[in-house]
This record gives sequence, C-alpha cells and structure tokens, in this order.
Amino acid sequence: MKNADLIIIGAGIAGGSLATVMAREGANVLVLERQRRYRDHVRGELLWPWGVQLAQRLALETVFLDAGALVVRWMDSYDEGSNRPARDDAGSVLGGVGGSVNLAHPTACAALLDSATSAGADIRLGVRDVLLSTGARPSVRWVDSDGDVRDTSAPLIVGADGRGSSVRSQASIPLEVDPPAHLIAGMLVEDVDGIDAEVNVAARESDLLFLAFPQNPGRARLYFNFPTQQRGRFAGKDGAQRFLAAANLDCMNGAGGWHEGRSVGPCATFFRGQTAVRRSRLRRGWS
Repeated sequence: MKNADLIIIGAGIAGGSLATVMAREGANVLVLERQRRYRDHVRGELLWPWGVQLAQRLALETVFLDAGALVVRWMDSYDEGSNRPARDDAGSVLGGVGGSVNLAHPTACAALLDSATSAGADIRLGVRDVLLSTGARPSVRWVDSDGDVRDTSAPLIVGADGRGSSVRSQASIPLEVDPPAHLIAGMLVEDVDGIDAEVNVAARESDLLFLAFPQNPGRARLYFNFPTQQRGRFAGKDGAQRFLAAANLDCMNGAGGWHEGRSVGPCATFFRGQTAVRRSRLRRGWS
C-alpha cells in the first residue's frame, strides 16, 4: 500500500475502534501494531455507561457483546465506617444503556481488530522500527513482520500507541504530566466463590481502595489504589499472594471470596496520573 487515507499506529481499544469505524465508511485504512498477540496489561477492563453510549453510537457495542462482554448493572460501595454497602444503579444513568460493559482488555482488542479487518482495514501485526516523516504529505516507514521495509503516506496519521507514544515523540508534541495521585495494582483472578456477576464492587478500608469488576461467574479483575510511597507493596515473587490476602477486607463482610481466588495474570503496579496533549500544540496532519 503506497497511499492510504488514514494510518493508525497502535491497535488497542482506540486504534481498533477508529479503524473499524473509518473502514466501514469506505476509508482506505492502514493499521500498524507491534504485538502479534495481545497480552494482559492490567488495565482497560470495562466501559462505564457514557462509554457504552458512545460505543452504541459508533455501532461498536455489538463487537464487545459478541466477544463475550458482561453487562453489569449494579455498583456496590463498601466503607469501613458502614455495616452495609451503598448500591448505585449504573443501568439507570443513561437511557438505553443497561450498565457497564465488562470485558478483558486483550479480548476487546482482538475483537476490534477482527471487526476492522472485516470492514476492510489493512492490519499489520508484529511491525517494528516505525519511523515517521512530517513532510508535506506525512508518511510512515516500518519493518514488517516478514523483515521487509515498507512505507506508506497518508493525509492523516493517528498515534494510538499509548501514553508513551512513539508517534507523539517523533512529532515533537509535548506531553503534560500531572504528579501521580496514587498507585494502582491490578490482577485477574479466577475460581472465586461468591461473585455476583451483576455487581461491580468498590470498598474503602484503611489506606486501600479496592475495586472488583466481574467478567463472568467466578472471574474478575481486581484493583487496589494505595499511596504512592508504597511502590513495593505488591511487588516480588509473592506479590500476587499478598495482593489476594489484602482483598479480604473486613468492611465487605464476606461479600466475595476474592482472597481465595487463583491468579491468572500478572500482578502489576503502576502510577495513576493524568496526562494531556493540548490541542493547540498538535501539528497539521497529526493526531
């Protein structure tokens, strides 16, 4: 492909969604993705109602549902100062939206990649050494999965390659980063007794904020939010065991047996901070 209408670098949730929508409208779309197979990056596990509404407008909700997404109506919030949870109805926030849509991030990415392919997008996996040119007609050069050097130009190039975006760096677009508010540790667990697949859970106790998002009966993504000074709290070889032990919070009164579950993914900790690129600093032909 020597010319395209749109080049998207990165085929995660954003890149796969954009590729699907644009290809459906007849655009000649090229997508470059460094991964050959999506891995668990411990984030991006659900759409809240406003995100679901946007997915409906873009005709993408069915992509997630067909991939096995779970619609979760309720949100129960526990607090160490209360004997019972406060329940919020996520299914009543927006008309036509039944609640949050919960789906594992790798599964969601793969489903969007399939939908983009079916819509006619040209998908290249396993690419490396992506080099951008910001001339009169922006272009991209990369090494394909077969080792051959390829290049394509397009009037618009979109960097959908995450917060550490190579596209942003090569285009000299500054990134504004706020100081991290806290740390987040996450892990996927299975074989958990007592999970209500219709309820997302939040619980606050001591210096921890616990979150549990079911994906199907017995399986959930768990998160802890905790102070930035405790980087090693769930690190090391026994980090997953310490993570599960911490999930046995007194304030939940046995509402779910997450601490007795089995880790089926990495236990990863990362900083939670806001990043932004100011619109006025975007260069013509780049996004």
